[in-house]
Amino acid sequence: MSQQTRIDQFFKSIRGNKIPNVEMEAKKMKTCVLLPQYTRESDTMQECEITYEKALQSTCDPQLIEDHEIVQCNNKPVLLSFKRNYSNGIMQNVLDIKCSTLYQPSEDVTMIEIKIKASNDNEVPPKKIRKVSDISGTNENNVSLANNNNPPTPGQSRSPFKTASSRSPRTTVGKGQFVESKDDDIVIQAIKNMNLARQGVIPLHNFNLIKIYSTNTFNYQYSSVDGETFMKYNVKDINLSRDLNSKILLTTIFRVFSNHINCGYFDENDLDFIYSIITLPASAQMLLVRLIKRNRTWLRGSKIKYPEIEVDDLKDTFKILVSRSICTFDIESEDITTVFGMLHVPEINDICKKLNISHKGNKTCNMQKLLQLFETKPLFPGMKKPNSSVRKYVFKKLGYCVRITRKTWDIIDRVITLLMPNEDPKSTTSDIFFKLQNIYSGNVIFPNNPGYHFPIFSNKLHLMSYIKLKSILFNVLQLIEKKNWVQVRNYGKIAIQSLSESTVNSSSLKHSALPAYIKRYIPVHVWLKILSKCIDGYKKGGNRNDVVEVLKMLLKQDCYMCENRGKWYTELAQIEMYYNKNMIKTASIITKALNTETLTQVDKVTLIERMNKILEKKTKLKAVQRVSIYETLKNHINEISKYKIPISTVTGLSMPVFRGAAGYKTTWCIEKNAENVSYGSVENVACHYYKQQGFPNGLHCEGALPITLFFTLFWEELYDVHVPGSFVTPYQEAPCDLFTPQFRANRQIEIDRKLDIIGRLDSESLATWMEQKFIAIKHYQTPMSGNFQNNLRLKEIVYCLGIEAVMGICTRLLDNYRLWKSGFPDLIVWNYLTKKCKIVEVKGPRDVLSIKQRLWLEYLVELGLSVEICLVQGKYVYFVFAWR
Repeated sequence: MSQQTRIDQFFKSIRGNKIPNVEMEAKKMKTCVLLPQYTRESDTMQECEITYEKALQSTCDPQLIEDHEIVQCNNKPVLLSFKRNYSNGIMQNVLDIKCSTLYQPSEDVTMIEIKIKASNDNEVPPKKIRKVSDISGTNENNVSLANNNNPPTPGQSRSPFKTASSRSPRTTVGKGQFVESKDDDIVIQAIKNMNLARQGVIPLHNFNLIKIYSTNTFNYQYSSVDGETFMKYNVKDINLSRDLNSKILLTTIFRVFSNHINCGYFDENDLDFIYSIITLPASAQMLLVRLIKRNRTWLRGSKIKYPEIEVDDLKDTFKILVSRSICTFDIESEDITTVFGMLHVPEINDICKKLNISHKGNKTCNMQKLLQLFETKPLFPGMKKPNSSVRKYVFKKLGYCVRITRKTWDIIDRVITLLMPNEDPKSTTSDIFFKLQNIYSGNVIFPNNPGYHFPIFSNKLHLMSYIKLKSILFNVLQLIEKKNWVQVRNYGKIAIQSLSESTVNSSSLKHSALPAYIKRYIPVHVWLKILSKCIDGYKKGGNRNDVVEVLKMLLKQDCYMCENRGKWYTELAQIEMYYNKNMIKTASIITKALNTETLTQVDKVTLIERMNKILEKKTKLKAVQRVSIYETLKNHINEISKYKIPISTVTGLSMPVFRGAAGYKTTWCIEKNAENVSYGSVENVACHYYKQQGFPNGLHCEGALPITLFFTLFWEELYDVHVPGSFVTPYQEAPCDLFTPQFRANRQIEIDRKLDIIGRLDSESLATWMEQKFIAIKHYQTPMSGNFQNNLRLKEIVYCLGIEAVMGICTRLLDNYRLWKSGFPDLIVWNYLTKKCKIVEVKGPRDVLSIKQRLWLEYLVELGLSVEICLVQGKYVYFVFAWR
């Protein structure tokens, strides 16, 4: 059967045998990848199973509808994407159609482009629903999630248990993500799951993470009961506000509880409390969500004003929140120092006057006077205490105050963490709400991932411990930013007390079998991360012995944060070398470090260069010690630089800025002639120079180039391969294991197949394929930068680099993405006509080449690329100001 016949039969099977005025013409095999045919001559349409899903529908008129159809030929899914233009419900024409394989277990992939032209068609094809067995939560069979690339296959035997598939619904992240109605499937499923958990059908979790990840299998079952009989939570009681912030909160709650597994981290009281939140009146919801986005402190009622909440008095709305224990008015139980801090200076001065206390001085001084009076004991038994008078005036000035209760914060934190457990610890609650707003509004679209979410928290206690420690880490990062080193050291001491030797050893022994990207959620790992962040605080304290003890404690364990061991060894060697002046001990530390398996190439080169400095110093070393150092260097001679990178010096006119200016970056005069004068950065100067050298095109890209090449080339391997625990949320830029050494091993078969496929192409075919691929994926939220919005640039760069260079650059990121995603040279210049390019590291007058940058340059030389260091030097322009 010919390819054209198969295509014709395929469309007839979708729209029937009669296709009025449809004119189909297949392009020549203008494929992005010229590979063996996907289908065989023996394939028939009877072997294909068609499922249809409408993925995106815009709200503009005329409407552009993009549909996706999944065709399974011999159990091999193929994705068909086509666009149609509608106006007033009438189809005007059919636009481009693309057919591509989703997953190919044993054969190569064929990608075909087809164009269809059609006249007016008055009917929109009806939506075909997925089979019931494909919908999460409705499958009555046992489902096992194993570490393979094929979706799990339901078993044949019936079971008295109802299975909660750990695969969360694979929703299309885009428009329509907000919960708009009580009849939404996500609301109904969430309430159903909450009822099942309230009845104990979904019990509190106590997962054995070691067993789950050692076997790469996760089975989760719960008993099947009649939910209507024991229903406590009713969808009809939910209040859905039209307020945007309220929508964000409720949508987040419903999304979390629509997944059966998340319900097992909440007990009956928690579920009742959540139900009291989602059934709040609209005004109370609006007020609550605005309080959540503020700081977690007491707030004065007189200072809270939200005109958009249309109520006569916000205090009445606060009373609703207080009646459900969501907020509290009980500020009198708060520490008096915190209460004093809420008063303004005029209010403190007025209180001091009424209590006959001198109010001269600043706020802190007057607060201390009031505090002393507050703590004064009465002269005689039965005499009125001075603190009663102080409290009377203070609380009268404050008026009513309100704060969200700890119980509410505990619930909100758990919900947000279950939705996005890998969120940056620096993010505030307000930051998270802003991110969710962009997600639910469709402004940010994340790539679809396999959707098989393995548990990362064993039980409720584990989840709450992680949240608490993440909060401490957030505080430490804030203190470091403010350079409050005293408080940083205090947190370091708390971490040391919590990380006793027995605790670390027992945790290491217990969790050693877990993948590195799952260990990050273990409490001991978070404590170690907090302690590691506190090292700078100990340095500022001046006592280097404390720094040494902290570093030794971190290095004593080898289960967590192994990627930082090189950094810790370097710090320890530096202290011994420059502060303790002990060269023998420094050499011993470096020798021990170089024998560590987890050290990166950058760590090794850094330590080797420090070892060479020991030999250069005029230090009396014994002959045995010198021999030992030389022997160590000899064993690692392959890490020493082999290439001398050429340097080009460019002269320019520098326009210095004031040292107080933000960023303090020098501006350079790029071109000056009779017509105009242009200014720019040091990279612009280099671009202009290489343009004169025969490279008309240039791009300042740094790490954006290798990352863009990597994600474009290995998109399917990144997002379509199921690796247990690598995706923990639908809103994830990249798989978690990407930042660990296990990434390549987890996808070795698929990666080798892709490299073999790419290796058969020529530069032009690869450039065309990567351009088309980049156009299809560039709208997703990924680590790719926006430097390549002009996809033609990417095509030309790939063409000039060649296949070996592109594969070599991407292979480096495959081996260690965490390390090599940065350090790439600043500039790439190319000439598309001559197929030549040059990769350039640009340095200003006082810039220094880092070890990572040097290693990148040497690696690019090994790939056969033209590499250069461009040193921009020049004269400075000085300004003379005349003051009148």
